[in-house]
Amino acid sequence: MELLNDSEIWIEFLGVSLDIMIGIHDNERLATQTVLLDVKIKLFKSNPRNVFDYDLLEEFLSREVTSNSFDYQEDLAQYITNFLFDHDEIECVDVSVSKPDAYLSGIIPGVRTVTSRET
Repeated sequence: MELLNDSEIWIEFLGVSLDIMIGIHDNERLATQTVLLDVKIKLFKSNPRNVFDYDLLEEFLSREVTSNSFDYQEDLAQYITNFLFDHDEIECVDVSVSKPDAYLSGIIPGVRTVTSRET
């Protein structure tokens, strides 16, 4: 199947659940917390095959992200964005991070960053 030249391609990794060290409070530094990620990647239209190797992101999330600690959800989103922008075929990165277990009340705090590569 051939895509139209003006097609906008977004690759999505939705509902990624990771247990990581994240937070600035003492109690958050005692154990890992679950974070939920949605990562969306927009490819440049000039990318001749409109592809990105999914395995690169999966390996990065499962190895690099889980072996690091982050003070803020924004730091985690930026870490993922920086990794993705190491790949020239990517034009824009949209990362949502949430901590579903942060509050007993059921409120789920989260952040979303959308970053486009300067051309």
